[in-house]
Amino acid sequence: MSEKKPLLIFGSAVGRDRYTRVTPRLSRAFNRLLPRTGWSCNGIVIQGPKGLVRPDRMFELHRRNYLRFVLGKGFAPYVDLLRAISTVSEITLIEPWKELPKATLYPIRAVEALPHGKWHTGSFDWMLACAIAEGYKDITISGMQFQRGGEPLGAPACISYWAGLAVGMGIKLTVLEDCDTLFKTYQLLQSERQYGREDVVLLEQPKSRKARHV
Repeated sequence: MSEKKPLLIFGSAVGRDRYTRVTPRLSRAFNRLLPRTGWSCNGIVIQGPKGLVRPDRMFELHRRNYLRFVLGKGFAPYVDLLRAISTVSEITLIEPWKELPKATLYPIRAVEALPHGKWHTGSFDWMLACAIAEGYKDITISGMQFQRGGEPLGAPACISYWAGLAVGMGIKLTVLEDCDTLFKTYQLLQSERQYGREDVVLLEQPKSRKARHV
């Protein structure tokens, strides 16, 4: 069996700092890895220096009926997007979809055979677990940010577990600076901000890296 090529798993925050601003330095770090084998999820493609960066493999790891409920009228356009992506990329689903008959199914049994293989809280940890199960030895993660919400509170802990498992298994794991989730300390914050009228983010990130004794 031939050795797997280095893998790049990327999300929608490629090149963005913790304030979600696109910065040239962070964008260059991602662009230097192209055209590495790439995985993405949820229809995400990225604008690169030479046009759109489409992944070699696109994951959609939500149940079809769930997406129909959540997306409503946006479901049909999303299916059209996945169909278009499927002409150039492999599509991997958590269950069969009638609209995407050529899609492959996620290797759930192989992943669940890994230690704590049933613990998943977001698409990124599902993808990382899949890469581990399929034998990738060099993995880079880019554009993974959870601070604006959309993932369960346990998502940072879960992806940290899978990252630790990868490193413990001897896999080279690189996390680019445009990821805000791994290797951080999490604390609860109480505020009086008003939902809707003010910016209420899931994670507040203070500028100071040093603790102050009070």
